[in-house]
Amino acid sequence: MKILIICPLKYEYRKALREFNITEQTSCYDFKAACKKMNDNEIMIVQTGPGKARAGIATVSGIEYFRPDFVLDTGSCGGLNNDISAGTVIISYHCFEYDISGFGLPQIKQKMMEIHSGFNKNIVRIVQNLYNNKREIMIGIQACGEYIIKENKDKMLLRKLFDADACNWESAGVFLGALNRKKPCLSIRAVSDMADENTFLDYKKNISGVLSGLYSLIKDFIDKGTFREFLQLWDREAIQINY
Repeated sequence: MKILIICPLKYEYRKALREFNITEQTSCYDFKAACKKMNDNEIMIVQTGPGKARAGIATVSGIEYFRPDFVLDTGSCGGLNNDISAGTVIISYHCFEYDISGFGLPQIKQKMMEIHSGFNKNIVRIVQNLYNNKREIMIGIQACGEYIIKENKDKMLLRKLFDADACNWESAGVFLGALNRKKPCLSIRAVSDMADENTFLDYKKNISGVLSGLYSLIKDFIDKGTFREFLQLWDREAIQINY
């Protein structure tokens, strides 16, 4: 099975390479990339740069170049759900692109904001069977927009509108790029901060540890065949997505 791992930022990319013990790098068109075979799997890691546009272009480029079976959106995120904490890994099969209203943070939820991968809650069962409902791993929703959430009022707004558990800049671009090429995709991100007044300090304090934990978990998923189960679920349900 071939798995394309999207890493937006340089630091996330380097952490992924370190966790997968990759020293040699290549390129995917103009994007930095690295590859490694793991038993009967092959992983391809691509660094995109920040934001939805770069992430979307890099995802399509990675799909065209490497021909993966599965696409992962990875990296850090800010926590919107006060019941979680830094280090929590959030697995998302849909997100909301909240900054396309044209008027800053939205006041209402619009249908065009939702991007759904086509997976359903059956992936929850797969994760629960493997990890016994561990608190630090959850299925949740990402709110995606290129706006730093660092005030409680903004955090509460996104939480109320979308029931989102976390926020980041790139998931929508990765999802749209993958779905446009009819590839199954999920977001697997680790909470680095709680998207409040302490965002920048908490990010600096937590980012190294949460990324190490994230890519260690993704490696464990690969070793245990979790993504093969996800792919079988996708194929069995004959998922069809058009955007």
